[in-house]
Amino acid sequence: MKDFGSYKFPELLSFRGELSSETDGILHLRGEISLTYDSECVRCLRPVHETIVIPVDEEIYPLGYKADLHRLFPVLDPEELADNTADDPEEMVFHDNKYVDLEKLLQDQALLALPIGVYCESDCPGLCPTCGRRKDDPDCHCEETVVINSPFDKLRELM
Repeated sequence: MKDFGSYKFPELLSFRGELSSETDGILHLRGEISLTYDSECVRCLRPVHETIVIPVDEEIYPLGYKADLHRLFPVLDPEELADNTADDPEEMVFHDNKYVDLEKLLQDQALLALPIGVYCESDCPGLCPTCGRRKDDPDCHCEETVVINSPFDKLRELM
């Protein structure tokens, strides 16, 4: 996988699971993605190296499936049904009865599962707004001193 924002992927994602055939040519993909990433803590900028496991439970439809739905439920817009490709705007994934491309599906699942904010530890104290050191750094004595007319005074009140 390519790097994504502040996320770097030192190794390929891995998937373990099964693809089974259901009724009407629908395939069912079940399993787990294992994804390792490197990033930075959003509070203190320390490096973070994590591996997450993402459950996968997806259905993969045969080409023409949406057209069949339209015949059963004529309420659907026929123009939307004309293009049954993997780039479908409704995010349905299709197969052609011979080949199933899982790469985009698994990458999308992995990217959606990444945390919005990465923390080095759940109670990370963050950085000192005065000196820029981590607040639990023994060299930071800024809480003992008062900065007058700091643009960050409002932030101190919220703490």
